[in-house]
Amino acid sequence: MQPRPLRPARGRLSPELQLILGKAIVDRAFRARLLTNPRRALASFNLTADERRAACGITGLANLAEYAVLLEERYAGSRRRRLNPLPEAAALRKAS
Repeated sequence: MQPRPLRPARGRLSPELQLILGKAIVDRAFRARLLTNPRRALASFNLTADERRAACGITGLANLAEYAVLLEERYAGSRRRRLNPLPEAAALRKAS
């Protein structure tokens, strides 16, 4: 069995987050800033609140592959929570 590649599934990141990863691949200085200080590295990008929360909340990684995997997981998770609120919240809405 082959190990799963360390990359996000296609289409699961927004175009802006894909642009950030692309820039990090080709621009070594940007990649270093992204991995050490994502808030500063991403200050000039026009990100939504979900994108910014996902991208800026990842710190302390040594390589871009790990960052990309965590970014996809965090971004997909924030979108799922927004689209599918907690079951308790749905039950409360039905009760009212």
